[in-house]
Amino acid sequence: MTRGLFVSDLFHPPMIHLNNVFLLNQSEAVVTAGSAIILRCCGDSAVRWSSTAFRLQYHDNLPDLLEVTRSVPRHTGTYRCGYSAHNLRHLNTWIHLYVKDPVHTTRVFETPRGVPPVKEGQDFLFKCQLTDPSVTNLTFQSDSRGRSLPQGMNVTFDRRSGVLIRDVQRTFNGRYVCSGLKDGRPVQSAPVDLLVVPMTAYGVKRVCIYSAHHPLLDASSLTVFTVAILRGHMVTAAPGRDNGRGHVVVV
Repeated sequence: MTRGLFVSDLFHPPMIHLNNVFLLNQSEAVVTAGSAIILRCCGDSAVRWSSTAFRLQYHDNLPDLLEVTRSVPRHTGTYRCGYSAHNLRHLNTWIHLYVKDPVHTTRVFETPRGVPPVKEGQDFLFKCQLTDPSVTNLTFQSDSRGRSLPQGMNVTFDRRSGVLIRDVQRTFNGRYVCSGLKDGRPVQSAPVDLLVVPMTAYGVKRVCIYSAHHPLLDASSLTVFTVAILRGHMVTAAPGRDNGRGHVVVV
């Protein structure tokens, strides 16, 4: 029995060209900082780029011809080419580019300018972009000399994406660096601060009940107010006068 033909059966994953060279089954490439990067995405329909590079990660709908006149180490990242149509998103191709600094040879990591607060209990990806694939012995450590990682911190270091910290706890607050060995010599990234906030800071923090009348005198005249902290705002909920349903006021 022959199965039905789906739309995706008529399409093939897009092909990537780097500087006019077709990359066949190649997942990584090294570029020298200062040189041009010309990425072309060729497919059977409209295509789009996305990138994890710090210089491009916030750009939406990158064109099928992605051109960087003068590259810098912060262009290091994974460049993914896929179809614009939602039903073809599973057909994509990617290439990871390492952009090496030929002048500052010990500068082999790119880190974010700052890290927003992380909610307790979540997994967090510490983006430590390695710009030189020759670096070995990659580790994640505290910036304080002689101090080990906090108890219970479980990390996984991926050369392309960075350090994944699972189940972040408030005891993980601190300053951290990525480190490794280049030509047998230690190298490390700029330190980055990690701030973990309690989950309650993003939900109901407290509930208080106030009575406008003495409860023993007239229970039916009780007025109940619920006060909570919701996303940094104090929210007061009180019953309506007519139908008994509450209303919410943000102050």
